[in-house]
Parts: sequence; structure tokens; C-alpha cells
Amino acid sequence: MSSCSERVIRRRLALHVALAALLAPVGRVHAQAAQDDWSGLTDAQRAVLAPFRTQWNEWSAEERSIWLRLADQFPEFDEARREQAFSRIREWARLTPAQREVARHNFRLARSLNRDARAREWERYNSMTPEQRSVLRAHPLFGNAVMPSQSSQPLSVMPQRR
Repeated sequence: MSSCSERVIRRRLALHVALAALLAPVGRVHAQAAQDDWSGLTDAQRAVLAPFRTQWNEWSAEERSIWLRLADQFPEFDEARREQAFSRIREWARLTPAQREVARHNFRLARSLNRDARAREWERYNSMTPEQRSVLRAHPLFGNAVMPSQSSQPLSVMPQRR
């Protein structure tokens, strides 16, 4: 594989890792709350998860638990992180179930890299200028990784590094 193709794939992966970091499960277990329907959530959880109101009762306990952890962390975020998280929540709410499954596949693919490789790719992405990032997002091969609705296109399998 050419060096250019590897760079493209690594950049695409870095964008998916960024999304994965936001959606990664963290915090305490919400087993009981995840079993509850929408009306069982706290006012604060409902405020954060409002875009999911019409879909919530149809989701699995596992999916609910992931979003409940994010909702519970939300007050700890600074304003910029809250804006970003809420934007991603709205984007995720607009995805069809099939698009969500593809996005989850892409997440698992990104997570298949070891921690050091993900960190290197994220560092490379962060070292890009805003103009380079703009070009990257607009590129048809890997521009779908910017937002959840755009990451609903499958990634190809990552090549093994030598």
C-alpha cells in the first residue's frame, strides 16, 4: 500500500477515534436506569437526552446505559465540550438504525488499534492546520468521519502496519 493511502486511512481513523472518545462508555453503571423508560429519567438526564425522547423506549438497556453515562457527565463539561456533545447527540438522533450500526462498526474498527497507535493518529490529526482539517473533511474517501451522520458510511478494514 502506498504511503499516501496509509496517511489517508490514518487520518480517517483519527477522526473516528475522536468520535469514539466522546461515545466511549465511562463512569458508573446505570443498570436500573437503563431499564427505565423515558419517564424514569431524571430531569437533568431528559434535558441532555431530549433529542432521543421519541426513540428512547425502543432502545436496548445497553444503548441507554451508554447515553445515561454521558448525560451524567454532562454537568462536568466546560461550555465548549457541552456544545460539542449536544451537537453529536442531535446528529446521532437523526441517524437511522442502519446508519447507527455502521457508525458502531466504524467505532469498533477504530478501537481495534492499540492505545499507542490511536494516540499517535490523534496526535497527527491535532497537529494539522485548520485548512488541512477542512480539506480532510471535504475529501470523499474519509470526510464521512467528521460527525456521526457522516460516519455512517463503512470504513474499509485497516491495513496491518509493518
